Amino acid sequence: MRSSRESPEATAVLLTEPINRITDDRDFATRLIAEALTKSDHDWQRTPSGRPAACATA
Repeated sequence: MRSSRESPEATAVLLTEPINRITDDRDFATRLIAEALTKSDHDWQRTPSGRPAACATA
């Protein structure tokens, strides 16, 4: 079983309802998470080995 440390997406989904209540905007967290995940996909380009480029060694 994966821990929340290994699955930030799951943690983000669990936080959506409390975030939406705090901001009094029922879609705020969804927009925030979608934007963060989209940015993350662009920032972490994969190398041929399948590892994120930021973690790859020479």
